[in-house]
Amino acid sequence: MKVNKSILFFIAYATYLLFCIFDASFYTKYICNFEKIVMIFCVALLLLYELLRINKTIKIKEFVFATLIFISIVIMIIHLNGAKMLPLLFFSYSARNINFKKIAKFTIYISTFAMITIIASAYMGIIENYKATTIEFGKIRNRTYMGFRYALYPQAILFNISLCYVYCCKNKLTLLKVMFLIAINYVLYTYTNARLSFFMIVGAIAIFYIYYKYPSFFSSKKLVWKLIIFIFPICAFVSIYITYNYNPSNDNFVYLNQALGGRLNLGKNSFSEYPINLFGHDTEFIGGGLDGDGNISNKKFNFVDCLYINMLEKYGIIFNFLILAILVYCCFNIEEKKKYDLLIIMFILAIHGMIDNLEMYLYYNAFWLISGEILLDKKEGKNYENSSSSSNI
Repeated sequence: MKVNKSILFFIAYATYLLFCIFDASFYTKYICNFEKIVMIFCVALLLLYELLRINKTIKIKEFVFATLIFISIVIMIIHLNGAKMLPLLFFSYSARNINFKKIAKFTIYISTFAMITIIASAYMGIIENYKATTIEFGKIRNRTYMGFRYALYPQAILFNISLCYVYCCKNKLTLLKVMFLIAINYVLYTYTNARLSFFMIVGAIAIFYIYYKYPSFFSSKKLVWKLIIFIFPICAFVSIYITYNYNPSNDNFVYLNQALGGRLNLGKNSFSEYPINLFGHDTEFIGGGLDGDGNISNKKFNFVDCLYINMLEKYGIIFNFLILAILVYCCFNIEEKKKYDLLIIMFILAIHGMIDNLEMYLYYNAFWLISGEILLDKKEGKNYENSSSSSNI
């Protein structure tokens, strides 16, 4: 009987997702000491998966992609802020031979199971259900962490699940499904008060519903799709430019800073503390997340939520240039193959990255694994391991 080699990929991916999501909760006190072992195990499985496929011919664009990933991994290792970042680019490379729709469905199942387990554990009293009240710009914010170590974590996981779901639904995304998704996100929002993530996912769901209902209208906007190819560097430039030029004496800047929860002020201070350079800093960003015992750090709060600034200061100009080049290349190939629904997701992620850095992590953003949609030619789509018509993972 023929063995499906991709089972190694999915075992590694399930292990990674479960560990990382549970580590973001108060279960971390029981599992955090195993982080490096789990990450090495995942990488080892991915290397074994690649070795079993070594008789396959490696194309030039696959080789180039592998080279860029290798360089990126080296830079990440130099400034490694937690072992969970290590397997990301290994997963991205290995996913090139697997239909992304199968990965997205698998992500929904595993992430939903982990999230429900953690929330249920919190309300059953197995782990802590931390609650916090803060005052921001004169307004009171009440937040329930729902078993997680920060209020934004469950909303970010649901954001990822929701995007994967609308992508998998495609033209079967009915109004009833849209209302259900928005309702689930709203219920979570009433507890976490993660307003920016909530409004972003509501907007994303609405865009997808309109796109699937009127595809011909969207497909005719060729200039718009061409511009979206460069959406990541555009968002990076806008984020860095506005933050770098933030002026607290300017009323417009002050209003924008308040609307973004103080992100501009924090970003400006970070630029002063960590000047931009080629290879980045060993930057320690201190946020509002709790440790496994429910304690907040007593160090100065200096967290930068913007993905582009966060990565620029941690990993430097060269790394960010490589990542942005890879993302532009991804978007170019997606547009060329007219996968406009996937291009919409890239647009949403690029905008979302301006206010939230969590999509940097694979367990909050499964769309790091779209390389299979990019590196394979149209005619090769039928030869994916785990084609979309298969029900077996």
